[in-house]
Amino acid sequence: MEMVASAERVFREKPSAQWIERLSGEGIPCGPFNFPNEILDDPQIAANAYMPQLDHPALGPYATFAPPVRMSRSPVAIAGPSPALDADTDDILAEVGLTAELVAELRSHGAIGARSGPVTGMFG
Repeated sequence: MEMVASAERVFREKPSAQWIERLSGEGIPCGPFNFPNEILDDPQIAANAYMPQLDHPALGPYATFAPPVRMSRSPVAIAGPSPALDADTDDILAEVGLTAELVAELRSHGAIGARSGPVTGMFG
């Protein structure tokens, strides 16, 4: 614990950029610790396309996070923006065996389907 406190004191004497330059010059792998508000300014985020722009049909264009891990034999990609509320309900219910007639009946009673007004959280 004393060693950690000592290292913290020493590392606070210079800006991160100076430590990174010095340690990298000695062959020590290192990099900055970015806080969430600093991540978007990191040039590697843009260079690696970690914040792609998507176009949501209701909300318009927005940036989202890409998968952080990429593997050559198991590629992952963002399929697109989230679907609108209730957009996939009929298909999902059909997949689990509900008939179109039953889905229509559930809708007519308000048991399923998009509700009017803003979507709120669990307590809102």
